[in-house]
Amino acid sequence: MWSELVSMFEAILFTATQALGGQTAWAILAVSFMFRLALLPLTYSIARRSLEKARLIASIQPQIARLREKYKADPQTHAVRLKELYARNEISMMDGKTFGGLIIQMPLLGAMYSAIRRVLGAGAGGQFLWIADITRPNLGLALVVASLSALAAVAQPMANPEMGKIVRWLPAVATLLMLTRLGAAYGLYWGGSTAVAALQSAMLRRSSKGAK
Repeated sequence: MWSELVSMFEAILFTATQALGGQTAWAILAVSFMFRLALLPLTYSIARRSLEKARLIASIQPQIARLREKYKADPQTHAVRLKELYARNEISMMDGKTFGGLIIQMPLLGAMYSAIRRVLGAGAGGQFLWIADITRPNLGLALVVASLSALAAVAQPMANPEMGKIVRWLPAVATLLMLTRLGAAYGLYWGGSTAVAALQSAMLRRSSKGAK
């Protein structure tokens, strides 16, 4: 089944390449963007639920701190009391819908990545804008995609703004480090996906402001 899933994405990439005049790079970018856009209703729902949960937890932080201090010598009782506190505030430790959504995404994202690897392994490549060969890493593209990742992170509303100042830059740093080692084709895949992530962050911010 995995091989069939990868083959399906490979066929989509091949069709897109033919439709775009044999431009593999543009096909990867277009398919990645449309694929991530198709997942947007699911990923937006997961992100919104996670944000709401984080805000609920932030609202009871004083109570969490008191429990931690009171039962610091008794971890087992602390765990029980913390679970009770979460239950009283209707905070679920394991969100089945969020977990299920993530499980659905993982094989699809992996299959798309594997399809790109197959396409490149079959000899497809070529140039993209200033990039002479998309099979090789390109620092310029890595910087562009990392900047887009930073934009998406900055636009993302945070339950704890102070913590967000530290955490929100980590995806951009990780993106830059990864893409300086991978071929530019994967950077295009990452860039198409990150563009939709930035759109999702903007939607979350707008929804968050409207809820206040």
